[in-house]
Amino acid sequence: MSEQDIDRRSDGTELRYYGTQLDEIVAHNVKYLHLEQMSDGLWWMGIDLGNGEHIAVTLSSRTGRASVIADANVMTLEEQQ
Repeated sequence: MSEQDIDRRSDGTELRYYGTQLDEIVAHNVKYLHLEQMSDGLWWMGIDLGNGEHIAVTLSSRTGRASVIADANVMTLEEQQ
């Protein structure tokens, strides 16, 4: 496993990567978290942080197995306009 890279947001939230793969989201000062199943094997999660940033995460499972693919998109207040 490659070395961990941590993207620290202004409110202390951390996006932790191993190589290019998102491994963890550790959110602090969360205004709300919304988790929704979009279809079999596909979930969407939105996290609004206290500093105004929004993190959108897509979680999907391949062929019903336990492996999960996660992709996160962080939007600042300016990008949300």
